[in-house]
Amino acid sequence: MAFMVKDGFRLYYEDTGGSAPAVLFLHGAGGNHLSWWQQVPVFAEEYRCITVDQRGFGQSPDVIGGPGPNALATENIEDGDVVEIEIPGIGVLRNPVVKER
Repeated sequence: MAFMVKDGFRLYYEDTGGSAPAVLFLHGAGGNHLSWWQQVPVFAEEYRCITVDQRGFGQSPDVIGGPGPNALATENIEDGDVVEIEIPGIGVLRNPVVKER
């Protein structure tokens, strides 16, 4: 189990590892990192795959007084935006975003 911790908030993530370009999978409301169980094995053949439990879902409980599920990352990200994510021990991931449709 891997967690990124910042300001008391613990974000759960899974990472297939490797040096290939990374794909970040973000679930919608009501989901969790397991929403991508069918896609990750296929994408992992050519990409590094990172799945997360967003704030207030799965193994990423919100902090007291936090924004909860209303803070879903996809609400503030548009197709084509570039996202940078720093994961301790891994580094900064900088990726273009393509939303699930």
